[in-house]
Amino acid sequence: MSNLTFGIIKPDAVAKGHTGKIIDKILGAGFKIRGLKLIHPSKKHS
Repeated sequence: MSNLTFGIIKPDAVAKGHTGKIIDKILGAGFKIRGLKLIHPSKKHS
């Protein structure tokens, strides 16, 4: 069995354009990204 880690980049970091830097840090730490998904939550999700 392998270990998986789930991460979320907060909306304010995305709005400020830090997504690429955050992903670079994750990869630099030796993690492999198996999937990415960008969602736009509605009021229902809040």
